[in-house]
Amino acid sequence: VNQGVKKLMLITNQDSLSSMLVLKRVESVMWGYAKTMPAMKQAELEILASLVDNYRDVLHNFKASGKYKPLSLVALKSREVLVVWVAFCIIHSNVVRLHKSQMEGFGVPLDFNDLSHLVLSDPTEWEVVLQIAKYLGKYG
Repeated sequence: VNQGVKKLMLITNQDSLSSMLVLKRVESVMWGYAKTMPAMKQAELEILASLVDNYRDVLHNFKASGKYKPLSLVALKSREVLVVWVAFCIIHSNVVRLHKSQMEGFGVPLDFNDLSHLVLSDPTEWEVVLQIAKYLGKYG
């Protein structure tokens, strides 16, 4: 997981600009991961899960601060959902890679059709949705 992102997550006294920077940087990393579905070691998967947890904490604090007003709450929530689903797919793909025989016959508990309800304005985000839908379609 990108070292720069881990450093960004260490910002403790975040103003709204710092929060937005952290959120956008993590989203950028996750969108890249959605395209490649990288093979990761157990320790990297744990860091990824921690990164997503920290992302969600920053987002929650940003929304609680009330400084998100120029942004849509629905769009913020939609990007959060997409970050979490990307992380799920990366973790799932690595579990399947590492434990192929044990995972045979198991599907995923997510329905890619649910992603059609997201409110996203960036074409890159919709590309990520298509990547996730493609991955989930393979295991659904």
